Amino acid sequence: MKDLSLFQLVLLSLFGIAIVVGVMVFAGIIPGFRAPSGGTYGTVTVWGTFPARAMEDFVNDFNKANKSILTLDYVARPEETFESDLLQVLATGQGPDLIILRSDLIYRQGDKLLAIPAESLSPRDFRDTFVTAGEIFLLPGGTRALPLLVDPMVMYYNQSILQSAAVAKVPATWTAFIAALNGINIIDTRGNITRTGAAVGEFVNYDNAKEFLSLLFLQAGTPIVALGNNGYTSVLADNFGFTLSPGQAALDFFAQFANPSKTTYSWNRSLPEAKDALAAGILATYFGFAGEEAEVRAKNPNLDLDVAIVPQRGTGERATLAHVYGVGIAQASPNLEAAAVAAVMLSAPESVALLSSILGLPPARRDLLTTGTTDPFDQIYYESALLGRTWLDPDPTQTEAIWRAMVERVTTGRALSLDSISRGSQELEALFR
Repeated sequence: MKDLSLFQLVLLSLFGIAIVVGVMVFAGIIPGFRAPSGGTYGTVTVWGTFPARAMEDFVNDFNKANKSILTLDYVARPEETFESDLLQVLATGQGPDLIILRSDLIYRQGDKLLAIPAESLSPRDFRDTFVTAGEIFLLPGGTRALPLLVDPMVMYYNQSILQSAAVAKVPATWTAFIAALNGINIIDTRGNITRTGAAVGEFVNYDNAKEFLSLLFLQAGTPIVALGNNGYTSVLADNFGFTLSPGQAALDFFAQFANPSKTTYSWNRSLPEAKDALAAGILATYFGFAGEEAEVRAKNPNLDLDVAIVPQRGTGERATLAHVYGVGIAQASPNLEAAAVAAVMLSAPESVALLSSILGLPPARRDLLTTGTTDPFDQIYYESALLGRTWLDPDPTQTEAIWRAMVERVTTGRALSLDSISRGSQELEALFR
């Protein structure tokens, strides 16, 4: 590679020269990569958790358009076993060339990905190209993955319930959201809930409880994790100059919805799982991800469903939680050049737009988000993608348990929120050590 380094090519590809320059380099028309005889880099294997059937159309279209350069071979792995499957195959020396992974796995799996140095892809160019949530892939030493798609948290709601409760406007703030509960909630004298506005306050019957509590933490003003002199550290219990720490305030806000003595009481563990409650017409709002729309509709095709940006605090920056999917180059790939070429092509606007259309998730590229969409649901997803924030999760399974324990210590009266958030922060800190 005499005139163009591997990551200079990546840089060119990302910022406008894209496929045109890429194809010329790959074909040997301009100096740089020298394509093998036959004009192809062969087959590049990609691992990810996107369903094989959904990816089939994308891979077929991609391979037809780029048959003179390379061929993609996509291998779908279950989310539940993705990490263990990856570790096992890497141990055999037969691992993938590229890995598409979700942002909450980047801390645990980032060391298996080739780092793109800042000299080749600067943080400034990265931020100008990708959504803010994508910055989770900017780890010490370089960029570990190029963002492809965003899955932001949104607020699904049953229009019929809001109308029958005389809620004229979908709540845009948490203050308005709480006020709307008075008309939505139907609770008898024994405390039995027959209709509710919020599936919040418990973990046992809300699959997105950890993610929703994380959203509240981020909105309240704590980044949850920060990079210090000795590596990453928990700041969950830090006050940041406030009398009440943002983490404690968020925990209190979450827990109040499961407290029968509060006027905001809306949810308990005897109710169905939140998504099922929405489908059954019991629940007015459901905080879920853009990628859940098809599942929600399948549960009840007749549901009067709509979507909105999650409510915000009255002050501070607007934000929602978002998962980001990025493609990284496996350090163990036997053909790093081909893997880099494929990563560049996958992260180009044409590929991301096609992937977004097929999988139904917003693109992670700012240039594609700014073109907009006419679909009313996608409009919310696109705006939420731009508002998306995330945090460096050291171990998704263990932090799920920590978050749940923090909540249940409060809801059962075993601890005050101040003590619970402090203990949770200590447990989170231990995962980085």
